[in-house]
Amino acid sequence: STSGEDVIKAIADEIILKSLLGIGCGGNTTHERRTLALSLVQALCGASRPRIGLSPSLIENVVLQSSIVERLFVDVVQTASGGRSSRAEHTLKPRTLHVLNSIVDAVVSDRADEDNMKTQ
Repeated sequence: STSGEDVIKAIADEIILKSLLGIGCGGNTTHERRTLALSLVQALCGASRPRIGLSPSLIENVVLQSSIVERLFVDVVQTASGGRSSRAEHTLKPRTLHVLNSIVDAVVSDRADEDNMKTQ
């Protein structure tokens, strides 16, 4: 029987990393595939509706593993077009920053909820 954690690992490794981001199979990716990967990561981090409640360790070690963070967030945010605007800067970069902000907001909100429960 497959556990929920195994399913999340398979989604992260097989769908996000390999199929959408082209990591490990020598393939390139498209803006559309990165956008879909962003949506999946946002949902798995509990930063969208409906809210998925994965454990913090599963989010940290699987969903936000270094390969995903580097390829999906760092590479896109560091995109520079050398003076002329690219499609990545117009569409993908703002979407990436929005998703990153929503993940941070979800983490901060969860932490505030935990702190409020402790004080009551």
